Parts: sequence; C-alpha cells; structure tokens
Amino acid sequence: MRQVLLYTDEDANWIADVPSLPGCHSDGKTREEAIERVKEAIDAYVASLVADDMPIPVETGNYELLELETDEGSSQSTSPIPLWQRDRHSTASFRIGGENLEPASISEKLGLTPDHSHRKGDLRSGSDNRVYRSGIWLITSKLPEEESLESHLGDLLRQLEPHQTYLRSLSEHTKLDFFCGVFDMKFSGFELSPITLQQIADLKAILGVAIY
Repeated sequence: MRQVLLYTDEDANWIADVPSLPGCHSDGKTREEAIERVKEAIDAYVASLVADDMPIPVETGNYELLELETDEGSSQSTSPIPLWQRDRHSTASFRIGGENLEPASISEKLGLTPDHSHRKGDLRSGSDNRVYRSGIWLITSKLPEEESLESHLGDLLRQLEPHQTYLRSLSEHTKLDFFCGVFDMKFSGFELSPITLQQIADLKAILGVAIY
C-alpha cells in the first residue's frame, strides 16, 4: 500500500504525488485519471528498483496538514512542497555490487557506514519470501537535494578518494557505479566537469543518470 497526496494546480489539473517514492508522481485532467496514472507510475518505479536489485522504500505515512496564521493575518492550509514540484533537484549514490559481495568487509576496509547493504540471498524487507539476487553496498550523498548533481558526486568522491587503490581492485570482480537522479521540471539538462568525470573514471566506475 502507498499513500498518495492528491491536489490541484493553478490550471485545475489533478496532481498525484507519492512521498515515500521520491520523484514518483503523475497528473491528470480529472482526479480519477491522476489516480490511474499514478498507479502505473508506482508499478514502474518499483519494477525499476527490483530490476536493479535495489531496496524498495517502505511507506512511512507520517504526513500532516496544518492551518497556519501567515504574516498577512489570513489562515490558509499549508503542506510541504513535494520535491518534484521544485524546479530542480538531484540525488546520487555510489554502489558496489556482486554475487559474492561481503558488505561487512567493505565497510571495514573503507571505514564507512553504508546507507544500505545486503548479501546475495538475503530476504527483501516486506516481501513475500523474495530474496536479493546479488549483494550490494551503497552510500548516498547527504547534501540537500536542491544541490547540483556535480555537488552530490563531489560529496561522494571526497569520501571515496582515500580508498582509490582498494576500490580499483574491487572493480575486477564487482560492479562499481554512481547511480544518480536528476528531477528537472524545466528539462534544462545538466553539466559535469572534466575533473569529476576523470575521478569517476579513475575508480573504474560506471556513471548512470536517470532524468525525470
């Protein structure tokens, strides 16, 4: 089950936003159309995570609508602006994946605590006895999502820089990649500096960017 926020925009279109799945949203001319489309969006979002052997975010359901007095003295309903409605935001994670991956060993070698890790065969949380097909170790940029993709990658690369030799040795039998998302309402694209691209290449890592 997923909780969905439904509301209308300034053009009277219905918007359906899924807070527990960042970047997952849809719209429609009618409430019913928006709901039908967001169901398809949720299915596609989860299928993409499963295909990449990534963890599926759990539903938190901690949302609240408040009535606040504004500086103008009027009372109006407010709620957090969904991330996708902001003009632009980005995310970035660094992943190490492999069938024989031992996440605890990687954490010890790097001296870093992963944001998520699992071994091949571990049960997926909240699943009906489904297991992960391979192991993974993952860290995510802690910068605000309004920061540029370049900044998010820089945050990750600074943490990884002292361990380049070890990570390059891992690339011989595991997959190293930067998994990124750019949510751009204006579809203006993005740029990465040659220095950042070279640092990624030096790690023998793949750069993947999903644009929403």
